[in-house]
Amino acid sequence: MKGMEAMTCREWLKVTEQRLSLEGATTPRLDAEVLLAHVLQVERIRLHMYPERPLAEGEVQQADRLLERRLHQEPVAYIIECQEFMGFDFHVNPAVLIPRPETELLVERVVDWLNKKVSDKNAGEEFQAKNETLPAFSLQGADIGTGSGCIAVSLAKLVPEIMMLAVDLSSEALGVAAENILRHQLTHRVIPLAGDLLEPVVFYLENRALPQWGHGGGCLDFIVSNPPYINEKDMAALSPSVAAYEPVTALAGGADGLDYYRRLAAASPRLLCPGGLLALEIGYDQGNAVVRLLEEQGFLEVKCLQDLAGIDRVVMGIRPSVAT
Repeated sequence: MKGMEAMTCREWLKVTEQRLSLEGATTPRLDAEVLLAHVLQVERIRLHMYPERPLAEGEVQQADRLLERRLHQEPVAYIIECQEFMGFDFHVNPAVLIPRPETELLVERVVDWLNKKVSDKNAGEEFQAKNETLPAFSLQGADIGTGSGCIAVSLAKLVPEIMMLAVDLSSEALGVAAENILRHQLTHRVIPLAGDLLEPVVFYLENRALPQWGHGGGCLDFIVSNPPYINEKDMAALSPSVAAYEPVTALAGGADGLDYYRRLAAASPRLLCPGGLLALEIGYDQGNAVVRLLEEQGFLEVKCLQDLAGIDRVVMGIRPSVAT
């Protein structure tokens, strides 16, 4: 505080922005605003509307404590325990990877594919003839390595006709996903499962297939995953804010970063329905390699999609209607 006068929002933000800049923060003003808005429990716009609002001593102390954590390079999302993704808020903590804007391309492209499938199914004469006996949720999928659940929850929010399995090996991560599923009121449509990649999906479909799933629960219409894909060399060069705080198991993809893609490409065909989709987020230099992995497993229409910066970001492929 300055003398006997209360520090204002404007003053705290100015000082904090300067301190963060000196420590090399890439978005010092944004970080400062997010932290103070969290303390005051207001939207960031309120800081601009009322910059001369005086801060109580306790508010300054709480904001300063959060600032100290940020100065030690702890990610803002972990400090406030929240990250926006696809326009939805998700609870996060160090048990899960922080959702990235880059992953939104994966969700957007899968949503496009799902909407077309729903439209085609609704338009089909056979579907119309059997409409009274088919369930409301006619497509089923799985999010492998769900972490916070941001992909599974976003897909379910954006496409009401789907049900999903959200799989993670980490029980701590699955607890975060379950919290986000509950927060978004999707417990009837997104089911968290513990286990390694597709193994729990196999067990679930064989033993606990839901009767309301469109085709008896025996196969999946789509599988989506943002698996660990950083190779050993790049793992050693991670920034401190990532290396020291985010879970290594959600980042490390083996010597060449392709370990999980090999396993997913090999195991997915027997779980996907004919014509089913496998959609994967990839590293910036992995497009050609992951395309080859899918093609070697018989996937059709395999394509690599770029983000707005022209960087390879997503690989998608279709399981043949007839086994190859």
